[in-house]
Amino acid sequence: MQVRDLQKKSTELINRWDELRKHKHSKEQSFMHLSEEVGELAYHMLSKHQRPEKYDPEEVRNSIGDIVIQTMNLASKLNVDVEATVKDIINTDLKIIKNKT
Repeated sequence: MQVRDLQKKSTELINRWDELRKHKHSKEQSFMHLSEEVGELAYHMLSKHQRPEKYDPEEVRNSIGDIVIQTMNLASKLNVDVEATVKDIINTDLKIIKNKT
């Protein structure tokens, strides 16, 4: 799946959840949801060392997936083409690295 397809499908998924809940999230609410997902990942990652009996690698995997979906949705709300943006950043950084070596 291409990044643009992933962004489109992620946004469609969130929109379907919004329809089901009869509530459309604003950009700010979408950002808060993304932050919540990052917090859940942090909890699961820290559990590995602090509470190993509660650590579940499947929860880490799911949290990362949720973060990607929420990031794609927020990007769509902000009219950001994630694929183009990431390509630009990678190309710029590679040029910087090349010039420093």
